[in-house]
Amino acid sequence: MSYDEMFCRLWLKQLPRVGNWSQHILLLRFPDAQTIFQQDFHDPLLQDLVQRPVVESLIAGHDQDFLDEIEALREECEEDHIRLLRPEELGVEERILKNAHFPILLYARGELSTLSRGLASRVCITGTRRSDRDGREMAAEVAEDLASNGNVIVSGLDKGIDAAVQQAAVDAGAPSIAVLASGIESGYPADQKMLMARIAERGLLLSEFAPRQGASKWTFPARNRLMAAISSAVRLIDPDSTPGSHSTAEFARQFGRPVTTYSSATGEVA
Repeated sequence: MSYDEMFCRLWLKQLPRVGNWSQHILLLRFPDAQTIFQQDFHDPLLQDLVQRPVVESLIAGHDQDFLDEIEALREECEEDHIRLLRPEELGVEERILKNAHFPILLYARGELSTLSRGLASRVCITGTRRSDRDGREMAAEVAEDLASNGNVIVSGLDKGIDAAVQQAAVDAGAPSIAVLASGIESGYPADQKMLMARIAERGLLLSEFAPRQGASKWTFPARNRLMAAISSAVRLIDPDSTPGSHSTAEFARQFGRPVTTYSSATGEVA
C-alpha cells in the first residue's frame, strides 16, 4: 500500500521514542518523510543515523496495527475538522523551521486564511496566569490596539493574561491564533471551550500535539516556543517569576523577535 507524505509525517511524529530532534536528523538525511517510511532500518548502514531506541521504533512502526492507528488518527482529524499542516505553511523563516525542536507537523482548526496575512502581521501577547484586573485590562487594551491596526494576535489560552487577550480579539471581531499546550480535542483548558469555538470562527487553534493529547509539564515550554516562532514580536504583560512568560521571551530572543514588557502597576513599557 502507498502512503502519502502527510500520512508519513503523521506516522513519524507518532512513533514512540522518536522526538523532534530525531525527526529532524532523519529529514536532513532523507528528502521527505515518505522516503524515511520506505527505508529498511534493519540495514546496519542506516542504523548508525540515529540512536538504537529510535531505530527500533522505526522498525516496529511498520506493524500493521500501528499503521491502522495512524490512519484512524488521520480520519479522526478530518471528522473533527482538524487540518494537518506542514510547518512551511506557517510562513516562518527557514532557519527556524530547521531548528531541531520545531515540529514537523501541526494540527489546526479554524480559518487557515489567518496564516496568509504573513509573519509580519502576527504579534504574540502573553503574561502571568495570576493576573489582577489591571493586568487583564492592560492586556485587552494592547490586543485591541494591535488588532485595530490589522495585526493578528497570537497567545495561549490559559487563564489570566492569555485568556484576556483572546477574549479581547474575539470581542473586537479580529482573527487571533491560540497556540495550545495540549491537543485541540483534549478538553484543556476546560473552562475555555466557548472561547475556543469563537476563536476558530475567525482565527485559528494551533497545536503540535495530537488532538486528544493532554497537557503536561513539558508541553508548555513547547507551546511557548511555537508562540514565539510564529510571531514577529512578543509583548509581555506583567510577567511574574514563574517560567512561562520568561521562556516565551527567551525563545523570542533566540529567534530574533523583539520583546516588549508592560507593567500594569507602574504603566512602564520596556
